[in-house]
Amino acid sequence: MSYITTDYEQSIARITLNRPEKLNAFNNEMINALKAAVLAAELTPSIRFIVLAANGKHFSAGADLNWMQSNIGKSEAENETDAKQLADLLQTLTHCKLPIICKVQGRSFGGALGLIACSDIVVASDVATFCFSEVKLGIIPATIAPYILRKIGLSRAMQYILSGNVFDAEKAHEFGLIHHIKPSVELDVETDKICQFLLKNGPHAMMAAKALLNQLQPIDEKIAVLTAKSLAKIRISSEGQEGLKAFLEKRKPNWLEVNV
Repeated sequence: MSYITTDYEQSIARITLNRPEKLNAFNNEMINALKAAVLAAELTPSIRFIVLAANGKHFSAGADLNWMQSNIGKSEAENETDAKQLADLLQTLTHCKLPIICKVQGRSFGGALGLIACSDIVVASDVATFCFSEVKLGIIPATIAPYILRKIGLSRAMQYILSGNVFDAEKAHEFGLIHHIKPSVELDVETDKICQFLLKNGPHAMMAAKALLNQLQPIDEKIAVLTAKSLAKIRISSEGQEGLKAFLEKRKPNWLEVNV
């Protein structure tokens, strides 16, 4: 089974996360497949925009458990190379010349919020939930941070990244992370409605507008490299190692045992 499916129809590339049995959690193969699908759509002359979606009950749980486990014990350089893969995907999404519509249902945790933040128009279920869960694992949402910051601002990013609290679709809409909220049964209809509106617009004008807006608030390759380095450093720290081990071993991390 392919981790990513792609269908081209009516000038639209429908790219879908396809690991529902793993809550569409990321691993290297999935990240690379998604990047390749976006680049292929961008190079197809008939395609005017992308719809990014996910199969199953949830959009994505973020990083895959086995992938996380494989990072335990890796060197800083190895962790940086690994983190750079997600950083490169987020750059690809952001700088894709085609507008990206994202359809979100269920849970979106960790790195999944990066995909949402890099999308241009987001429609979500009214029961969707969101969480920057990294700090609970002793790590940080480094690679997604620039895109989250640009999308929701410093104050809200600080609050929810530092707390690791779950927030709902209403909050996500208030912050500007998502743009449309609909009942789950209406998600497809609303997404198709947005597609029909975009099909009425000049395709080159939309691409030029997206490019200009990104130039006005740029997130360049240097920032992406910095985020990968930051994540690598925290992953190899004693706290980062302990947090990941505790999560995988289904126990409390040692910092919860300290009396404050």
